[in-house]
Amino acid sequence: MYTKFSWLTVTGRSMDKEHRCIIQHENNIGGVDQEILFPSVNKDTLQLQLTITSAYYIYLLLLLKVPTT
Repeated sequence: MYTKFSWLTVTGRSMDKEHRCIIQHENNIGGVDQEILFPSVNKDTLQLQLTITSAYYIYLLLLLKVPTT
């Protein structure tokens, strides 16, 4: 078992639409394909993600700057 992460890149006009990715496994002949849903992203969600990411990196920089005694 393994996990693989990837990015889904869409144009700005299609960010308010739901997208889905269907994964067909080679060894799953006649079986059910895996489906991953990507919900729509609005501007508020994007702003929140940017804020959280910025806060994380600022915290990380401050943590690295703290002198050790």
